[in-house]
Amino acid sequence: MLNLSLFLYIVIFNYLMIMVIKITNELDITKESNEPLIL
Repeated sequence: MLNLSLFLYIVIFNYLMIMVIKITNELDITKESNEPLIL
């Protein structure tokens, strides 16, 4: 049970990180890198 919860936590965390990277990349493309994004 602990292994399953840990696995789900890692998968969800990786998914959220990928989504954040995609969103930041889209923002960089729309702004054409005129302003640096600091998160």
